[in-house]
Amino acid sequence: MISFRPVEMSDISWIAAALKQEKVADNTSTIPHPLPDHFVETWISDWNNIASEDKGFRIVGITADKQGFGSAAIKRTAAISGELSFWITPQFWRQGLAVEVAEAIIKMAGAAGFSKLTAGHFHDNLGSSAVLKKLNFSRLERDSEIFSLSRNEIVRTFRYELKLHP
Repeated sequence: MISFRPVEMSDISWIAAALKQEKVADNTSTIPHPLPDHFVETWISDWNNIASEDKGFRIVGITADKQGFGSAAIKRTAAISGELSFWITPQFWRQGLAVEVAEAIIKMAGAAGFSKLTAGHFHDNLGSSAVLKKLNFSRLERDSEIFSLSRNEIVRTFRYELKLHP
Protein backbone atom coordinates (compact mmCIF):
# COMPACT_ATOMS: atom_id res chain seq x y z
CA MET A 1 0.00 0.00 0.00
CA ILE A 2 1.23 3.49 -0.78
CA SER A 3 0.64 6.62 1.24
CA PHE A 4 0.89 10.34 0.63
CA ARG A 5 1.96 13.18 2.92
CA PRO A 6 3.40 16.70 2.71
CA VAL A 7 7.07 16.94 1.79
CA GLU A 8 9.38 17.18 4.84
CA MET A 9 13.05 17.91 5.46
CA SER A 10 13.43 14.23 6.42
CA ASP A 11 12.87 13.45 2.71
CA ILE A 12 16.11 15.15 1.64
CA SER A 13 18.21 12.04 1.00
CA TRP A 14 15.78 10.10 -1.20
CA ILE A 15 14.61 13.23 -3.06
CA ALA A 16 18.23 14.23 -3.74
CA ALA A 17 18.98 10.73 -5.05
CA ALA A 18 15.94 10.95 -7.34
CA LEU A 19 16.58 14.48 -8.61
CA LYS A 20 20.26 13.74 -9.29
CA GLN A 21 19.12 11.36 -12.02
CA GLU A 22 19.30 13.05 -15.40
CA LYS A 23 16.17 11.18 -16.53
CA VAL A 24 14.17 12.96 -13.81
CA ALA A 25 15.73 16.39 -14.24
CA ASP A 26 15.38 16.34 -18.04
CA ASN A 27 11.60 15.93 -17.74
CA THR A 28 11.22 19.03 -15.56
CA SER A 29 11.78 22.70 -16.21
CA THR A 30 13.00 23.62 -12.72
CA ILE A 31 15.44 20.87 -11.70
CA PRO A 32 19.02 21.53 -12.82
CA HIS A 33 21.46 18.79 -13.80
CA PRO A 34 23.90 18.29 -12.26
CA LEU A 35 22.06 18.99 -9.03
CA PRO A 36 23.79 21.72 -6.98
CA ASP A 37 24.64 21.21 -3.31
CA HIS A 38 21.77 22.15 -0.98
CA PHE A 39 19.28 22.38 -3.86
CA VAL A 40 16.85 19.91 -2.26
CA GLU A 41 16.89 21.70 1.10
CA THR A 42 16.01 24.98 -0.62
CA TRP A 43 13.39 23.24 -2.79
CA ILE A 44 11.65 21.73 0.25
CA SER A 45 11.85 25.02 2.15
CA ASP A 46 10.39 26.92 -0.82
CA TRP A 47 7.47 24.48 -1.05
CA ASN A 48 6.84 24.76 2.69
CA ASN A 49 6.69 28.55 2.27
CA ILE A 50 4.32 28.22 -0.68
CA ALA A 51 2.05 26.00 1.44
CA SER A 52 2.15 28.32 4.44
CA GLU A 53 1.11 31.25 2.22
CA ASP A 54 -1.77 29.21 0.71
CA LYS A 55 -0.18 29.43 -2.75
CA GLY A 56 -0.09 25.68 -3.30
CA PHE A 57 0.95 22.35 -1.83
CA ARG A 58 3.28 19.43 -2.54
CA ILE A 59 3.00 15.81 -1.46
CA VAL A 60 5.32 12.85 -1.67
CA GLY A 61 4.43 9.23 -2.32
CA ILE A 62 5.73 6.58 0.02
CA THR A 63 5.62 2.81 -0.61
CA ALA A 64 4.54 0.25 1.99
CA ASP A 65 8.20 -0.38 2.82
CA LYS A 66 8.70 3.37 3.49
CA GLN A 67 10.53 4.12 0.24
CA GLY A 68 9.84 7.47 -1.42
CA PHE A 69 8.94 7.16 -5.10
CA GLY A 70 7.90 10.60 -6.30
CA SER A 71 6.13 13.86 -5.75
CA ALA A 72 3.22 15.92 -7.04
CA ALA A 73 2.34 19.56 -6.52
CA ILE A 74 -0.32 22.12 -7.23
CA LYS A 75 0.80 25.72 -7.44
CA ARG A 76 -1.99 28.28 -7.34
CA THR A 77 -2.14 30.36 -10.54
CA ALA A 78 -5.38 32.21 -9.72
CA ALA A 79 -7.96 32.20 -6.94
CA ILE A 80 -9.49 28.84 -7.94
CA SER A 81 -7.03 27.39 -10.44
CA GLY A 82 -3.57 25.90 -10.30
CA GLU A 83 -0.75 24.15 -12.16
CA LEU A 84 -0.14 20.43 -11.59
CA SER A 85 3.41 19.10 -11.64
CA PHE A 86 4.81 15.69 -10.76
CA TRP A 87 7.87 13.47 -11.04
CA ILE A 88 8.54 9.83 -10.28
CA THR A 89 11.85 8.09 -9.58
CA PRO A 90 12.71 6.02 -12.71
CA GLN A 91 12.78 2.68 -10.86
CA PHE A 92 9.03 3.20 -10.28
CA TRP A 93 8.11 4.26 -13.84
CA ARG A 94 5.36 2.32 -15.66
CA GLN A 95 3.74 1.06 -12.44
CA GLY A 96 0.83 3.51 -12.27
CA LEU A 97 2.33 5.44 -9.37
CA ALA A 98 2.42 8.77 -11.22
CA VAL A 99 -1.32 8.49 -11.76
CA GLU A 100 -1.86 7.63 -8.09
CA VAL A 101 0.19 10.50 -6.67
CA ALA A 102 -1.38 12.95 -9.15
CA GLU A 103 -4.90 11.68 -8.33
CA ALA A 104 -4.20 12.23 -4.63
CA ILE A 105 -3.17 15.85 -5.12
CA ILE A 106 -6.01 16.52 -7.57
CA LYS A 107 -8.45 15.38 -4.84
CA MET A 108 -6.72 17.79 -2.45
CA ALA A 109 -7.10 20.58 -5.00
CA GLY A 110 -10.81 19.85 -5.38
CA ALA A 111 -11.28 19.85 -1.61
CA ALA A 112 -9.43 23.18 -1.44
CA GLY A 113 -11.91 24.74 -3.88
CA PHE A 114 -9.91 24.66 -7.10
CA SER A 115 -12.13 24.48 -10.18
CA LYS A 116 -9.47 24.13 -12.88
CA LEU A 117 -5.98 22.69 -13.16
CA THR A 118 -3.47 23.05 -15.95
CA ALA A 119 -0.42 20.91 -16.64
CA GLY A 120 2.18 20.40 -19.30
CA HIS A 121 4.96 18.13 -20.43
CA PHE A 122 7.89 18.40 -22.78
CA HIS A 123 7.12 17.15 -26.29
CA ASP A 124 9.37 14.11 -25.86
CA ASN A 125 7.99 13.00 -22.48
CA LEU A 126 5.54 10.30 -23.53
CA GLY A 127 5.13 8.99 -19.98
CA SER A 128 3.69 12.26 -18.70
CA SER A 129 1.45 12.47 -21.74
CA ALA A 130 -0.04 9.08 -20.85
CA VAL A 131 -0.47 10.09 -17.19
CA LEU A 132 -2.31 13.30 -18.06
CA LYS A 133 -4.60 11.46 -20.46
CA LYS A 134 -5.41 8.85 -17.77
CA LEU A 135 -6.26 11.72 -15.41
CA ASN A 136 -8.74 13.07 -18.03
CA PHE A 137 -6.81 16.23 -18.80
CA SER A 138 -7.71 17.71 -22.21
CA ARG A 139 -4.93 18.81 -24.54
CA LEU A 140 -5.10 22.52 -25.31
CA GLU A 141 -4.69 23.74 -28.86
CA ARG A 142 -1.78 25.98 -27.95
CA ASP A 143 1.64 24.62 -27.12
CA SER A 144 4.25 26.65 -25.31
CA GLU A 145 7.98 26.82 -24.99
CA ILE A 146 9.61 26.54 -21.56
CA PHE A 147 13.24 26.79 -20.57
CA SER A 148 14.61 23.59 -19.02
CA LEU A 149 17.39 24.09 -16.46
CA SER A 150 18.62 20.53 -16.95
CA ARG A 151 18.68 20.64 -20.73
CA ASN A 152 19.81 24.28 -20.77
CA GLU A 153 17.49 25.04 -23.66
CA ILE A 154 13.96 26.07 -24.53
CA VAL A 155 11.75 23.01 -25.03
CA ARG A 156 8.42 22.69 -26.83
CA THR A 157 5.76 21.89 -24.24
CA PHE A 158 2.27 20.43 -24.70
CA ARG A 159 -0.37 22.04 -22.45
CA TYR A 160 -3.44 20.44 -20.83
CA GLU A 161 -6.43 21.44 -18.70
CA LEU A 162 -8.71 19.65 -16.27
CA LYS A 163 -11.96 21.10 -15.00
CA LEU A 164 -12.76 19.95 -11.48
CA HIS A 165 -16.34 19.42 -10.42
CA PRO A 166 -17.55 19.79 -6.84
